[in-house]
Amino acid sequence: MKPKMIKYNKNFVGRKHELGKLFEISNSSEASIVVVYGRRRVGKTELLEQAFRKRNILKFEGIEGLSQSEQMEHVMW
Repeated sequence: MKPKMIKYNKNFVGRKHELGKLFEISNSSEASIVVVYGRRRVGKTELLEQAFRKRNILKFEGIEGLSQSEQMEHVMW
């Protein structure tokens, strides 16, 4: 199965500082895990997708309303 290509979002503006940090991390020769957290609906997912749209990424998202065990089962599926 071919991975879904994330399109460039011309309406994604700002976030220069955050994008710079993500590019710095991605250009490092060390392995890294990035955890992004914050309030709902502020653009966390869009930030990551735009920063890494030309790379293969694994993305795990929480699902509102499911218990911890249900969410873990969903990730493992």
